[in-house]
Amino acid sequence: MDERGLVRLLYFLLFIFISGNGFAQDASEKHYKTGMELALKKKYKLAKIEFRKALKENPQHNDAQDSISVINDLNTLKGE
Repeated sequence: MDERGLVRLLYFLLFIFISGNGFAQDASEKHYKTGMELALKKKYKLAKIEFRKALKENPQHNDAQDSISVINDLNTLKGE
């Protein structure tokens, strides 16, 4: 493969990498939003499941981690 072909391959791989990361972030946000909807309905166990799914897709999703902490604090206050 010549230099031009290698450059094209590099761009293609970069595109795939960027696309993949975008998908993970989209999936993470979807789970986070679902978790928030469930939390507003006071369905905390289901909300935590969604927040954990968001963290699985994006371990740096701080809002999902914070939401799990809030639910844990609520459960502690309620004695669960």
